[in-house]
Amino acid sequence: MRVMRANLDGSKVETLVERGRGDKDQLDETRWCVGITIDPKLGKIYWTQKGPDNAGLGRIFRANIEIPKGE
Repeated sequence: MRVMRANLDGSKVETLVERGRGDKDQLDETRWCVGITIDPKLGKIYWTQKGPDNAGLGRIFRANIEIPKGE
């Protein structure tokens, strides 16, 4: 339910996006981040979130790679 990043040595772990918290959200498939890609040229990160089977509720999101503190 999170998109995170870290240095290659495992230091500076940072949560970029959090789509839910707790047991209730963990059971909600629409909050699961299941695919991530980066577009360094545009400075964007993209991820998909799952939906129930054949429900058409899966979604694609994007955010800037550099996210200002507090956003």
